[in-house]
Amino acid sequence: MPTPDNNRREIENLLPAYVNGTLSDAECRKVDEYITQHPEVRSELEWLKALRSGMKTLPTGNAPGEMGWQRLRRELRSETETGSPSRGSAWWKPAVAAAAVIIIVQAALLAGMGPKDERFQPLSGSAGQDNVIQIQFHPGATELQIRTLLNSIDAQVVAGPGALGLYRIQVDSPEPSPQALQQALDRLREHGDVVIHASTD
Repeated sequence: MPTPDNNRREIENLLPAYVNGTLSDAECRKVDEYITQHPEVRSELEWLKALRSGMKTLPTGNAPGEMGWQRLRRELRSETETGSPSRGSAWWKPAVAAAAVIIIVQAALLAGMGPKDERFQPLSGSAGQDNVIQIQFHPGATELQIRTLLNSIDAQVVAGPGALGLYRIQVDSPEPSPQALQQALDRLREHGDVVIHASTD
């Protein structure tokens, strides 16, 4: 007694011949009956019909001829009779499901590993949050130009770049004051070849 999987596999193997009209009457009835009971097979049948009509529009070129088709049919029938599984008919569905599970698990793990809102703090002294400037460097600016400019205002990068290409720099000043911060901002803004944007948080 054929199992449902074997029966489906047999019908799937008959579908191309069904579309081509090369099945016996008994085989045609068997396929028709199966399609009536399993409407999900209809989409594969429609795909095969579209494929066949598309193939008819292609130039024949060096087609194998009738002898080649007969040999191919014999080989296909011998595979069906010996019961050897068709290549790729059953293994790919569990493989796709396993890959989807792996992707979902990885996405969940990576989402939990996202950047945390941590503040950088010097090893000694206060955090100096009053002296933090948000800055965007010009894409053409060299590392030497950026380093020279930051050294000239006694500043260092404490965060970045963020998703928008913004950095956070901290100006080291013995006495943090709004005036010292404004002087640093003015100095940064004078260098339009290096800095696109500079502002306090």
